[in-house]
Amino acid sequence: MGEERLLKTNLVRAAAAAVILLGPLPVTAQEESAGPSSQVYVGGSVGLWGSGRESLPLELFTIGFRASKARTGALGTDFAVGTIPRLIPEGGLPLGSRLGLTLPIGSSDVLWWPSAGVGAAVAFGGGDAWGRATGYVGMGLTAFRPDEPSGLRIDFTLHRLNGAAYWLVEFGVVRRR
Repeated sequence: MGEERLLKTNLVRAAAAAVILLGPLPVTAQEESAGPSSQVYVGGSVGLWGSGRESLPLELFTIGFRASKARTGALGTDFAVGTIPRLIPEGGLPLGSRLGLTLPIGSSDVLWWPSAGVGAAVAFGGGDAWGRATGYVGMGLTAFRPDEPSGLRIDFTLHRLNGAAYWLVEFGVVRRR
């Protein structure tokens, strides 16, 4: 039970750090500068694993792809898929995916894009060394300047694999299409 509480605490810390690092916003009325139709965003990310207060070896980094469809002030969808390249030469293909909702919030200075979702991870091949499918919960935050086509993305997810708890922090870039 203590390990789960620690993971939840780390989730809150990651969210607070993202807000502090990206700076305060002068919140204004919602703008429709993105237009009435939804826009599609795509991007990639690199992630680092940990458990409790410790990070796992850097060789277990992740790479991922994401696609989202959203517009300012309206619910949108957020999809991500990723893998751990280091484990592929060992005869398996670990894949994780997340489907979530996002609610972009605009101001005159920046578009904040919080999101949350659930997903699953599974490994194909690899025999007994691979874990079974696991569920996880994640949250993300993207920040765009209205006049720029690209934005920064930070994701934090909690995972359960073979009874152990892990966290994953991902950093990436997304681009309007």
